[in-house]
Amino acid sequence: MAINLSYLFDKSILGVNLLDNHAHYKSFVNGKENEILINDGWKILFKEKYDESMDKYLNPSEKIDSLKDIQVPLSLSLQGYGVPHYINAGYNFDGRNAGKFGEEILLDNPVGLYLKDIEITEEDLSYRQIIDFKGFETGLYLYVNGEFVGYSENLYIDSYFDISKYLHAGVNRLAAYLFRYSTATWFLDQDFWKMHGIFRDISLFALPKENAIEDLTIDTDIKDFKSNDSTIHLGIVGDFSQDAKFKIQAEFDGKIIKEILTASTSISFDIPSANLWSAEIPNLYNLKIEVLVKNSKIMEISTPFGIKDVRIKDKTLIFNNKKLYINGANRHEWNMVSGRALTDEDDDFDIDLLKDNNFNAVRTSHYPNRDHFYDVADRKGLYILDENCFETHGSWMRATRNESRYQGVPSNDPEFVPYCVEKIRRFYNRDKNHPSIFIYSLGNEAGAGLAFREMHKELKRLNPKNIVHYEGTSWVGDEELWVSDVTSYMYTSPELITKLALEGDPKMNWKPRNDKPTIYCEFAHAMGNSCGNLDYFNKFRESLPLFQGGFVWDYIDQGLLYEKNGTKMLTYGGDFLDIPNDADFNCNGVILADRSLAKKSPKLRAFRHAYQPYDILVNENEIEIKNKNLFLNSEGLTVRISLNVEGVSRVLFEEPLTLPAGENIKIPCKTATDLDKEAFIQVEILKAKDGDWLAYEEKLISKWKAIEPSSNGEIKFIEGSFYLSESIGETLYMFRRANGSLMSIECGKDKYLTNAVMPTIFRPMTSNDGGNSLYRKNPMLLGASKYPFISWEHFEMEDKMKEDSPEFSQDFYLSGTPGDEDNHLTLTYKIYKDGTMKLTLATKGLTCVKELATFALTFEIPLDINSLEYYGKGPFESYPDRKDALKTGIYQLTSKENYYDYIRPQECGNHEDTRWLKLHAQESDLFIYAEDEKPFAFKFLPYNDFEIENAAHKEELPKPHHNYLTIAGFTRGVGGDDSWGADVHKEYRLEAKNPYSFSFYLKPIKK
Repeated sequence: MAINLSYLFDKSILGVNLLDNHAHYKSFVNGKENEILINDGWKILFKEKYDESMDKYLNPSEKIDSLKDIQVPLSLSLQGYGVPHYINAGYNFDGRNAGKFGEEILLDNPVGLYLKDIEITEEDLSYRQIIDFKGFETGLYLYVNGEFVGYSENLYIDSYFDISKYLHAGVNRLAAYLFRYSTATWFLDQDFWKMHGIFRDISLFALPKENAIEDLTIDTDIKDFKSNDSTIHLGIVGDFSQDAKFKIQAEFDGKIIKEILTASTSISFDIPSANLWSAEIPNLYNLKIEVLVKNSKIMEISTPFGIKDVRIKDKTLIFNNKKLYINGANRHEWNMVSGRALTDEDDDFDIDLLKDNNFNAVRTSHYPNRDHFYDVADRKGLYILDENCFETHGSWMRATRNESRYQGVPSNDPEFVPYCVEKIRRFYNRDKNHPSIFIYSLGNEAGAGLAFREMHKELKRLNPKNIVHYEGTSWVGDEELWVSDVTSYMYTSPELITKLALEGDPKMNWKPRNDKPTIYCEFAHAMGNSCGNLDYFNKFRESLPLFQGGFVWDYIDQGLLYEKNGTKMLTYGGDFLDIPNDADFNCNGVILADRSLAKKSPKLRAFRHAYQPYDILVNENEIEIKNKNLFLNSEGLTVRISLNVEGVSRVLFEEPLTLPAGENIKIPCKTATDLDKEAFIQVEILKAKDGDWLAYEEKLISKWKAIEPSSNGEIKFIEGSFYLSESIGETLYMFRRANGSLMSIECGKDKYLTNAVMPTIFRPMTSNDGGNSLYRKNPMLLGASKYPFISWEHFEMEDKMKEDSPEFSQDFYLSGTPGDEDNHLTLTYKIYKDGTMKLTLATKGLTCVKELATFALTFEIPLDINSLEYYGKGPFESYPDRKDALKTGIYQLTSKENYYDYIRPQECGNHEDTRWLKLHAQESDLFIYAEDEKPFAFKFLPYNDFEIENAAHKEELPKPHHNYLTIAGFTRGVGGDDSWGADVHKEYRLEAKNPYSFSFYLKPIKK
C-alpha cells in the first residue's frame, strides 16, 4: 500500500480530514483536564526518499522496538536526520530545483516516519479521541492502525484529527509520515533556519460524543469609556441536543460577577464599570462554561478573557480610546539548543525580559507562536501583532533586483486562493480570543495579488473589527493599499516615509500616504554590534503624527549550539555545509542566543532607554517628568535625583513618584553651578522589583578638568645603543632609538608594555560595517594600521630627550610611502618631571582612505595585567551613537569580561566619554586621564583587532597571550538602520579628509 503523494504539491489542499481550528482554552471532562501530552516514546524510520517498504510499519503487528528513538518535540534536523539549513531571502534548494515556483519541488523529498504504540481502554472508546499536532514542517500524513486518517500542511498551528473510528481497545499504532517538502514549503521562506520535523507538542484529548463544545468566540464591546460599561458576546459552537443548557460564570479577581443559565449558543451580557485590559494594566476575567444535560455536567471549558477596544479612528490606531504607541520587537521562536522547540520557561523569560526593558509589543515574526506565549502575554501584558505563517520571499525577489511582487508565489494565481484563505481562517480561529492580539498580519514578504485581497476579506468577514496588517502591499501602488489597514514599512528612512506621507510618489503616480496609522513592522536591524542611531526613532514619533512606533528586528540571535569538529559551538549558516546560505545574517537579535547572557546585552539596554515610558527633562532649577503611559500611573516607582561629582554620587532627592498616566510633574532641584570638578545631575525612575531604572537621564553641569602635571621631580636621560629612556623616580619610559617607538612603561617591577605603542585607524568589522562596505571602500584601513611605515629619518628625539621638559614626535606614513604628508600621522610624547607623560596623536587629514573606523593608540599589555577601573559611561559597552542609556560613573572590568561575545567576532568593548582609567598591575596602577573637556574612548580586550577580524567564530580566536588597551580620541558609530547598505548616520562618521588630534595623559602610580 503506497501513500497518496499527490497531496504534497496540490495547491488546493491545505489538509485532508482536518478538523476545524478552534480557540485556545482548557476543557475538562469528569472534573479532569482532558488533554494529555503524548510526546514520549516515539520511534523513527528516516529515508532520503519515500519508498513503499516503509509502509509495513503502519501495521500494529510489525514490531518497532528495534527502530531508533526520536525526541518530540525537536526537529529531525537537530537529531542527525539531515542538517539545519539557513538562508534568508531564498529557498534552501535554490540553484538545485529545476521545477517552477509554487509547483512540485523536483528533488528527493526526505521523510521521517514517526511511530508510537498507545494503549486505549474501553472507557477511552466512549469518547471522541482527537489527536493534535501543534507544530511541524512541512507535509504530514497520519495513519492509525494502518488506515489513512488525514493529511496536513497546517504547520505552525494545531492540526486536529478525529481518530475515534480507527481505534480499538488495546494497543494501537500511530504513524505519521513527515515530508520535508510540500506546497507549504513555498510559504515557509522566512529569514530563519530551514528544518524538518515535529517541533511542538503532540497531544491527545477526549471529547464527549454528544453535546461537546467545539469552539468558543469571545467578543467585547465597551459602550462608554467614562464608565467602562461593557458588553460581552459569546458564540458557542458544537452539536447540542435540545435539552442541553449552558451554565456560564464570569469571574474577576476570584469573585463571580455574572452567572447565567441558558440554552442559547449565542449569549450576551453586560459588565458595568469593567476593568479593561491593556498591556500596561492586563486585567483578566475568567470565563467558565459548563454543558448540562438533565442537570448532569457533560463537560466544562475555562478561559481567561480581556475587555478591550482596538480601532482606527481619525487615521489613528486607538486602543481603549487612547492613541497607541508601539515599542516593539520582532520575535522568532528560538532556543540555541532545541531550535524551534521552545519551553514554557523560554516564553516566560522572554516576556519578562521584554517587559523589564520597556518593550510593550511583539510581532510574531513570521508565524503564529506557541499557545503559552499568548497566554503569558495576556496575563503579563504585551500587545501582539499576530502573524500568519506566510512568506515567499525567494519566489519574487531576485539577486539581479528585477523583482516584481506579482511574479512569485502566490501572486494572482487563483489556484492558491482557497489554500491561502483557509490558512488565514484557521490562524484567526485559533488566536481570536486572546486580548493581547491587537492586529492580525497576513504574512511577510510574500509579494502581492489576489490571495492577499481575499485573505483581507476573510479576516473582515470573520470579525469586521479585525485590523489587518501587511507590509508587502506598500510598494505595489495605490490599488493594493486597502489590503492593509495600517501603512507599514520596514527599514525605510524617516525622510522617505515623511515624503510619501506628504507627497506620495509622483513618478510612480502614488497619492500621499496620509490616511492611515503608520508603523515600522521592522526597523533597527540588530545584527552584531548594532542598534546605534535610536534617537531618530523618538524624533520621528514627534515629527510625523501618523507614525505610531514599530518593532526592532529582532529579539534573539538564531545561533545554534552544535558540536562541530568535536567542539560545542554556536553555529550559523554555512557551518553545516548548507549551501546556499546567508552566513550569520540570522544572528540579528537584541540579545545573544544564550538567554543566560541576556541581561548583559548593550543593545537591550539601548532599547530600554529608547522605549522608556517616562520623559525626563533636566532644567537649570527643576526636573520635569512626563508619564507617557496611556493607563498606568507611577505607583510603586521611585524617583531619585543625584549629583554625581567625578563618579562619586550623592542623592539630592528620593521619593515615591506620584504621577497619573499622561501627566507631568516638576521637581525643584537647585545645584551649585560654580563646582570646580566635573558634575552631572542624574535622574532615575526606579522599579520596586529590582531597583534598576525604568527611565534614566543625565545632564552635565560642570565639565572635566585635567589634573595638571607637577613640576616637582627630576628626569634622568639614559642613553643606550639601541634604546633611549627617561627615568623619573621608579618610573621608566623606554623608546626604540631607530624609530622613536615607545617600547616600555615601567614602575618598579611592573612593566606595562609587551610591544610598541601603535596608532590605528582600523577596528574589527562590525556586521553593519560589512553591510555598508566600509572596508571595501577603504581597504587600506587594515593594512595601514597593521603595517604603517614608521619614519626614522631626520629624527631629533635624542637631543630633545636630553632637555629639561622633553617633547618629541614620531611619524607614521599610512600609505607605506616615506614622506607622504597626505597620509601622515604624528605621535607626540611630552614628559613631565612628576613622571606624567602626555601623548598626542594628530593628522592634517588623509587621502589613502575616505573614512576612518577609529583614531586611536593601541597598547599591548602583559596578560597578567587584566583588570582596570574607569570613570565614564558604563557598565555596558558604548559607541557615539549608542551611549545615551548608560550612566556616567566609576566601574571595574577585566579584559575577559569586556569582550562581548557577538556570534561572529567583531568590534566590541568600547567605552565612550571616559575621563580616566587605572590599569592595575601588581605594585602600581597606570593612571590614564583625559585633557580638559575632552573625554576619550577605550577598549580593553584579550585579543587584538586583527585576531578578532580574522575569526569567524569565537572558537577560532587564539588563546590570549596579551591584553590590548586602545585609547581613542574619535570613534565611528555602529549604525543599525539596516545591515545591507545603510551607513552610520553622518554625525557619527569620521571623514578622513578632516584633521584629527587628541591628547591624553598617563602616569604610573605606586600603590
